[in-house]
Amino acid sequence: MPVAASPMRDGEFVKATSRRRVLTASALVTAGAVWAPIDTTAGFQPSQQLVAPPIGSPLTAAVSGRLTLRASRRFMFLGERVRLSGRLSRNARPLAGRRVRLKADPYPFGNGYRTVSAGRTGLDGRFSFRGPPKRNTRFSVTAPASGVRSRSVLVYADYSGRERHRWRSGRLRMGFTIFAPFGTPGPPGGERIHFYLTQLGQSTMPRVASTHMRRISGDRMGGRAVARTRRPQRGEHVWVCWREETSDGFGPPNSLDAACGDDTVPTPPPP
Repeated sequence: MPVAASPMRDGEFVKATSRRRVLTASALVTAGAVWAPIDTTAGFQPSQQLVAPPIGSPLTAAVSGRLTLRASRRFMFLGERVRLSGRLSRNARPLAGRRVRLKADPYPFGNGYRTVSAGRTGLDGRFSFRGPPKRNTRFSVTAPASGVRSRSVLVYADYSGRERHRWRSGRLRMGFTIFAPFGTPGPPGGERIHFYLTQLGQSTMPRVASTHMRRISGDRMGGRAVARTRRPQRGEHVWVCWREETSDGFGPPNSLDAACGDDTVPTPPPP
């Protein structure tokens, strides 16, 4: 997971552009909706309270329909929340008061979808769930009474990191902290992280230092390194990464995943 810092400024610590942005949200619970933590995707809550139609109402009859699902975001950092919303309809008309179930299939995928929450559609046939994915997860929604299932939506959840650096007297001092909540493993114990410095006008960037990660607290890991280097120019960036498989449970694939640790790597696009 490459993480870029802000442009270099002499003698000054700067914050990474990828600094963790934790979104706060009030707890919204549907009355009577009880759901238990399942696998690694627990914490989703129906976003509004909806009243079911009376038993015997035409709305309770089993009919086929169309069920949609979309995610407010396809990429986020661990600890942030995503809103999953959609609509149940038949012949373009909303189906109100229908039971819908949110199902999740977290990485490595293929282990089957399991229900993580449930609710009912509103008068307009719409529904919404909100919660924090705990790794890359595929979501879908079913409406059992209507016998329909939505398409699958993949949401990426990645570690967030903060890089700090300072240049003085020929030395570039760098530090990196990663946020790994929910008991996620983070980089493997003792994993080496690597620091790269972009070169203006160059298509590759050299590795200037490497160090081992260590556990700082329950949900934070970090490492520090010092490199002897020239005075960086304005517009040059420090990149931090660790080697990992191209496909894993956290974040989208990145071309630097397998190359990280090499003496030189391709320069990523500006952050």
